[in-house]
Amino acid sequence: QLSFNTGLLSREADTPLAIVEGLGMYAEIRKLSGRSDLGKMNRSRLDDLAHVLRRRKWIPVKELLTLDQSILNNDRDLVDLFYAESWLLVDFLIREQDRLPRFQEYLKSIAARLNRSHRLDDAETHFGNLDRFDRDMKVFLVRLQTGRKGGT
Repeated sequence: QLSFNTGLLSREADTPLAIVEGLGMYAEIRKLSGRSDLGKMNRSRLDDLAHVLRRRKWIPVKELLTLDQSILNNDRDLVDLFYAESWLLVDFLIREQDRLPRFQEYLKSIAARLNRSHRLDDAETHFGNLDRFDRDMKVFLVRLQTGRKGGT
């Protein structure tokens, strides 16, 4: 809601569900009262990744960016994996300092898109080779799971 109400995302644009939900989960960890900093580590999503990936295969970024609302009608493990990977995707793009400007440019470029025909092209333009991006995101996940610094 915050992403749309502040103008970060456009309701009319074809924004991948993984980006919409990932931004939402990036901000979901907050204090019950008082000020909260955005982007606190989402341990429940990190735990979901650790547990679900023992039973299910990783959703490649190429697929993650093309999934729509119908993913939510699947079994609990797949839904949990989708949400956890969506959070990880956004956390990775924001926390990794060299990726943040590319993420900002990506969000600007998709703001005018009304259909999904360029989703992967847009992602590859801004994030580079998506297979390589996928591998880098997995390395980032391992760093988070082992407690090593998440940013560069």
